[in-house]
Amino acid sequence: MLAAASDKTIFCLDGLFGSVALRKFSQIPRRSSSLLFTPDQSAVIFGDKSGNVFRIPVAYFGETSECKDSTPLLGHLSMLSDVVNCA
Repeated sequence: MLAAASDKTIFCLDGLFGSVALRKFSQIPRRSSSLLFTPDQSAVIFGDKSGNVFRIPVAYFGETSECKDSTPLLGHLSMLSDVVNCA
C-alpha cells in the first residue's frame, strides 16, 4: 500500500507489479507536508508545516469521506519538515 497527499487530501493506493490503483481517499483538516503508514498499516500519520502531527486510521478513509476524527499526536509552533516512525 502507498500513500500520497495532494493539498488537503490523502490517497491510499495499491501498487502491484508496476500498476497503481486508488484504494481509498480522505479529506484532511490541514495540508500535509509529510506522511507515513504505521508499521501495521492500520493508520496514516501526517504532519503539517506548523508542527502538528495527526493519526488517521485507514478504516476511517472512505470514497468521499471527510476525516474529522484525526487524532492529534503532537502540536507546537515550529516548522516540521518530516515525520519518522520508530517502532
